[in-house]
Amino acid sequence: MKGLSRFFVLACCFVALAPIAWHAMSSLKSASELTLVPPTLLPQHPTLANYETLFQRRHFIQYCINSFVIAAMTSLVCVASASLAAHRLARMRGPVRSAIRLGLLTVAFLPPIVFIFSFYGMVRAAGLGN
Repeated sequence: MKGLSRFFVLACCFVALAPIAWHAMSSLKSASELTLVPPTLLPQHPTLANYETLFQRRHFIQYCINSFVIAAMTSLVCVASASLAAHRLARMRGPVRSAIRLGLLTVAFLPPIVFIFSFYGMVRAAGLGN
C-alpha cells in the first residue's frame, strides 16, 4: 500500500511540474522551432536569445516591481476588509448569522470562473463593454 501511495504522489508531482518543464524547454527554443508541428520536446538548437530579448528590449524588472506592488496592495485591502467583515460576523447572534455563514460557505464552493458572467453583465451595464 505504501508503494502505491508513493507512486500516486510522484505521479501527481510529475503532472503538476510538467507544464513548468514544458515552459522552461520552450523558452530555449527559437521562434521557428516553437511553431513546428508536431512540437519537439527538447530544443534542437538551444538558444538564450529569448532571455536576451526579455532583459534588453523589455522593462522586465519594472514589470516585476509593478506586479509585486499590485499584489501587495490587493492582499492588504482584501485582508483588511475580510477582517472587518469577520469581526462583525463573529459578534452577530441569531438566525441571521447562520444564514450568512451558509451563504458564504455556498459561495466558497463555487469556482471563480462562475462569476465571469455576472462581471461581464455589470461591465456591459456600466457601458464599458462592446
